[in-house]
Amino acid sequence: MYPLSKFGIFKDTKFHGKPIQYPAYMMTSDNFSSRKYANTSHRRLKNVCVIMEWIPDVA
Repeated sequence: MYPLSKFGIFKDTKFHGKPIQYPAYMMTSDNFSSRKYANTSHRRLKNVCVIMEWIPDVA
């Protein structure tokens, strides 16, 4: 597992964006996307599942 803020896909020299700064506790697994391929080739992401928890502000 590694921080989701470190997640990235192939970045060529012409078109690349800045990584999203997620909170430090949000993680992703190497089973989903290995970092060793992040900067070496184009990768296709399929079947992405996102689980988030919402805690409403008590006002």
